[in-house]
Amino acid sequence: MPKLDGDLAHLKRLGGRTFMAAVSPWFFTQHYGPDSWNKNWIYRGDDWLFVRRWEQLIAMRDQIDIVQIVSFNGLGLSSFYLISPDAPNSQAWVDGFPHEPWLHLNKYYARAFKEGVYPAIEVDTIYMWARPHLKDAVTNDPVPRPRNWELTDDMIWIVIFAVAPAVVTIVSSEGGMDTQFVDVPAGVTKLSHPVDPRGHMAAAMERNGILVALCCPERDGFRFQERPEMYNFNVYCAMSKPR
Repeated sequence: MPKLDGDLAHLKRLGGRTFMAAVSPWFFTQHYGPDSWNKNWIYRGDDWLFVRRWEQLIAMRDQIDIVQIVSFNGLGLSSFYLISPDAPNSQAWVDGFPHEPWLHLNKYYARAFKEGVYPAIEVDTIYMWARPHLKDAVTNDPVPRPRNWELTDDMIWIVIFAVAPAVVTIVSSEGGMDTQFVDVPAGVTKLSHPVDPRGHMAAAMERNGILVALCCPERDGFRFQERPEMYNFNVYCAMSKPR
């Protein structure tokens, strides 16, 4: 797992100046080929980057003056939080890919950064996100895969907020042959699960045999694409609703 230590060199050379650190959940720039704007690359956003980065900044909050959420509305960069009607030429990889769950995660970690204490988990919640197809999927897209495509992993990234110990079930395949069961403690737990290109993504949390949280984006129409029409290295974000 890549280290997140890029701040250290800057902190050593501040000389009393204010330091603003950056946090970003994802990055896939505009999918334009060499015959147009020639912007087509990704930065690796795997390994729960958004959560891990916030955790790092909270741990070193005494050295960080300001945290900036990079590209908060960067629609063309796929790091956006809220959809805007003013998203020229990016609809193909933006429409149908909500990121609002990141706002909820951001609220939790921003509060922890400001107050120096993680808020208590009050609602059982499942957060999950994944790309719509495998990184080496075959398409008829005239624009090639984005640069650095091979650096990302074909995984579903899951973050669990549990008010008490529970059992989390994760599945991607249609027949459930890949079902994963995980005992999680109270608090925040980071999990992952391989993508089935012919399936979907779903997770459930149970406690004492009672379902306390369910996240199933397929109900909103999301499924993985085995043969996509075009390359899309954006992610679909989902979260469970309070029960």
